[in-house]
Amino acid sequence: MKKNTLLSIMLSSCMIISLAACASGNSTGPQNSGSEASSDIPQASAAETTVNAGTDTSSPEEYQPVTITNMDNELVFEKAPEKIVVLSYDTAEILAALGLEDKVIGLAEADSSIDDVLPKYRDSVSKMPVIGGLSNGVPSLEAVLAMGPDFVYGASYSFMEQNAGKAQDYLDSGINVYGSTGTYSDIPTLEDTYLDIENLGKIFGVEDKASELINDLKNRVDAINSTEKSDKPLTVFVYDSEEDAPYTAGGSSLENKIIELAGGENIYKDLDSDFKSVAWEDVISKNPDVILINKYGGENDVQQKINFLKSMPELAEVTAVKEDHFVSASMLAVFPSIQNVEVIEELSEKFNEWK
Repeated sequence: MKKNTLLSIMLSSCMIISLAACASGNSTGPQNSGSEASSDIPQASAAETTVNAGTDTSSPEEYQPVTITNMDNELVFEKAPEKIVVLSYDTAEILAALGLEDKVIGLAEADSSIDDVLPKYRDSVSKMPVIGGLSNGVPSLEAVLAMGPDFVYGASYSFMEQNAGKAQDYLDSGINVYGSTGTYSDIPTLEDTYLDIENLGKIFGVEDKASELINDLKNRVDAINSTEKSDKPLTVFVYDSEEDAPYTAGGSSLENKIIELAGGENIYKDLDSDFKSVAWEDVISKNPDVILINKYGGENDVQQKINFLKSMPELAEVTAVKEDHFVSASMLAVFPSIQNVEVIEELSEKFNEWK
């Protein structure tokens, strides 16, 4: 998987592959470039957030100033932003879930498409004006500034000089920028996305909607965790990309946590990395029960990968291949986003079916 592609995806978010992180051969790995980009960005946690916000507000006179720390920058909001540029579909989806789609003046598609958005938010996201004429799905700093936004929201690695420009460049121009917390955390979790939703609720004065969304997501995860778990969970191999040396999800990836919450066990949970290349011989020796394929683009990507895996004589006796236990997830679903819960539910259902 190529680093340039992944950055592009993850900027979609996915996201950083024929989806995002992307492409050497057929596709590329997800957080590869994201991980490298985040190494230069200080880590954040819920403790970093300080807020002087009140309840939901409906007019500028009622708005209470909000101060939030994000990507090690202190952001001060004297009023709710009115002109948002959003740099990926996963972040656009969160804004739509909070009813803020009418405030978006520009959306960068990166390597994703409207088809990757959850059906219930698709109509709202489709109202957001798409930024055209982009060679790699990401607008330049100059292009974004020319749109006159007062808030720019995307993955942390969106805010790099070679992508949409550094965060400081925007701050120097009087524009607040917000990077998804899970894209610069050492080990991303669902809590990072909950924190983002909470912060956005305070920034835009829609705290009630934010709380409702967070509670819904948490309740759905709790419902899965409340079911009886097997003493021996199904083992899962994440096949992201590459044919010679498969690129897979390690223990510090969000995907590892997603598999765990769904009731499975990542065969590379002990790998101290988010994504890394491994040897087919090692995969075979671990004999996974399930193969989770990261989908870049449409279903053709998934089917091509399944066809490739089935064509390898060495994998013929691997349980997942022999039992046809293949499942897929789009990069928006395994990249920090509200789609994480959707894929946890889908995986949990499959794991229960295949036990």
